[in-house]
Amino acid sequence: MAANGGEPAPRLCHVVKWPDYDGYGFNLHADKSRPGQYIGKVDPGSPAEIAGVRAGDRIIEVNDTNIANENHKQVVERIKQFSNETRLLVLDAEADAYFKSKKVVVKGTDMNVLRMKTPPRSTENQMHAKLPEDAPTVRLCHLRKWPDFEGYGFNLQYDKEKQQEYIGAVELNGPADLAGLQEGDHIVEVNGQNIEGETHMQVVQKIKANPNETRLLVLDIAAFRYYTSMEYKVNGDMSNIVMQETPFQRPSSPGQANGHLETPAQLDFSEEAEEFEPQMNEVDATEQPANQVDGAVQQEVGEEVVGAITAAVAASSLSDGPAPRLCHLIKWPDFDGYGFNLQYDKMTSTEFIGDIDADSPAETARLRPKDRIIEVNGDHVEGLGHMEIIQKIKSVPEETRLLVVDSETYHYYNDRGIRITNQMKNVEYHRTPVPRQRAASEDRHVQLQHVAAIEADDAPEVKLCTIRKWLDYEGLGFNLKFDKSKNFEYIDSTDDGSPADAGGLKAGDRVIEVNGQNVEQRSHSEVVNLIKADKARAVFLVVDQEADRYYTSRNIPITANMENVTRLETPLTRLGGHVQTEADDAPEVKLCTIRKWLDYEGLGFNLKFDKSKNFEYIDSTDDGSPADAGGLKAGDRVIEVNGQNVEQRSHSEVVNLIKADKARAVFLVVDQEADRYYTSRNIPITANMENVTRLETPLTRLGGHVQTEVFQLLCRCQPVICCGCMSFSTCIAVVHSFFVNVCLF
Repeated sequence: MAANGGEPAPRLCHVVKWPDYDGYGFNLHADKSRPGQYIGKVDPGSPAEIAGVRAGDRIIEVNDTNIANENHKQVVERIKQFSNETRLLVLDAEADAYFKSKKVVVKGTDMNVLRMKTPPRSTENQMHAKLPEDAPTVRLCHLRKWPDFEGYGFNLQYDKEKQQEYIGAVELNGPADLAGLQEGDHIVEVNGQNIEGETHMQVVQKIKANPNETRLLVLDIAAFRYYTSMEYKVNGDMSNIVMQETPFQRPSSPGQANGHLETPAQLDFSEEAEEFEPQMNEVDATEQPANQVDGAVQQEVGEEVVGAITAAVAASSLSDGPAPRLCHLIKWPDFDGYGFNLQYDKMTSTEFIGDIDADSPAETARLRPKDRIIEVNGDHVEGLGHMEIIQKIKSVPEETRLLVVDSETYHYYNDRGIRITNQMKNVEYHRTPVPRQRAASEDRHVQLQHVAAIEADDAPEVKLCTIRKWLDYEGLGFNLKFDKSKNFEYIDSTDDGSPADAGGLKAGDRVIEVNGQNVEQRSHSEVVNLIKADKARAVFLVVDQEADRYYTSRNIPITANMENVTRLETPLTRLGGHVQTEADDAPEVKLCTIRKWLDYEGLGFNLKFDKSKNFEYIDSTDDGSPADAGGLKAGDRVIEVNGQNVEQRSHSEVVNLIKADKARAVFLVVDQEADRYYTSRNIPITANMENVTRLETPLTRLGGHVQTEVFQLLCRCQPVICCGCMSFSTCIAVVHSFFVNVCLF
């Protein structure tokens, strides 16, 4: 399926179940010969078929989430995320090949996406009714906005008595006119949804749901009278629909002067008018035909009135709909900022919440990662720039109010044409507690620090033992047991000369934490699984029996933050072996941070497992790919992925580690020469070696037009001025690293 201009178009298929139909009417198909998830069989006449799903389509997104790195089971679960509907962004074979050749990652927010939705099921009698040959046509008008034209070029009128929406004046050569919209047309559907019984403002909101395009199913006066007399319910699935659409580019015309089309006086666009319409009119019913109503009775509705009506519609929205959250964030004197960062999606011009610090003002006010921001301090912010929203958040120094929704809530109201506001009846209000309410564990830690300050001299030792595996030793060399009478885990025994013995574990030690997680309330099997989580090492916080009695009797919690913690660790190689450090001429070890680019699909390399040598290696890298730009080379042996040693891991485990972070992956690698050098000398390769060279993919695709002379960190930091001291990609990488890792609101 091709969009205007010959480029194949992705399809966003909103599939909605019918009460009298079992399921969606399609199945998934996985082909081992090619990656990805595909549509298998599509049942004729099913919700899926009517929503535009076709056999052989490749699935790109499910419910607004890219599924490129997900398996069959995960994709099925995403489809089942909502009980009665799902959204599938799909490509047919032609479109898939086209976008792959361009190395373009398709998104549901792209301008060229065709949007389709399953309509409500027609009645049984109507489904089998055959239209007469002389039945008038129904028109589906696909309107697009142009960058150099304001709005769509039509106004919307409403007949109160008949409760019907129809088209008023249509501007000559405007987007509406070229999409076939005519004055007097009656509107039946907006973006695939029947508007019968909906209020004027609800219809307006449906038209505005997508800021740059809309689809109107319309009838002229003669067609409207015909179908009304036949009592036939017009819908978007009829066989006699004629489709017309606005061209993507505004055509040149004689009336165009200085880049602007001369507008007739009766179509004057005022600043107070709705964006797509010069006038929002309600028309008193008369005996005249709808398209001949006297213009004198038309009333221009200003921005304030529109806002009031919108708020009223929102306030009266369904009480059983999902609840938006009004999060009132208040800063604490002993906490830096609010504890969250803000992210901006340029493709959708949407602000949403990124990372949130644990036990921060943001978290305690029920702010959540990926929340979409609707209002800041009572002001609607959708469509504002990133910096404008930052300033609104900072406008009140010590507090801010954010109206937010998760993805499901946003789509619920957006699909129904309801504007989300803080006036809605079901808004949940959450406020940061003041004064700060510390968690019990924090209070106990404060108590510990106080006691430690008093009794530091005689408080017994707490041990933090990092136990590493050795390549020439099987296991860690200790036994773990659970004491039922005392309800804790302890070390039963350690083998002489084992990693556990060399790392400081002793028989009788009580285990408090494993890999940073407290295990005092965990089952034995859970503790074992924590130990096994990292196959290269395990970290234990332990106390001997004397220390256990000391802290237990004083009700002092044992944590890794105590001042008297002794840190012990297994040496990198087995005791008694020949541990050789790197010589001056030792070959390079590379630590490569490979980042994804927004306009490039994947990381651009192939990973293989050498069965004869029992290790993972880079088989090939694509020219100009993130992997190539980040320093990975064909033949490199992979030692670590994302900080975890993979020499004893299966191929599938390594792949899952790479996929764990969808934005980047970090590889510790050596080429074949370096591999032979270190292997022959029995030297373990780690990221802590002195001769590690750190390489990374630049944030933007090499050769892309991204450079600007002045850019700002969009946070509380000062502007950063490009002085030319380094390459732009290196400079922006440094700035990005600071912004992501250091600066939070």
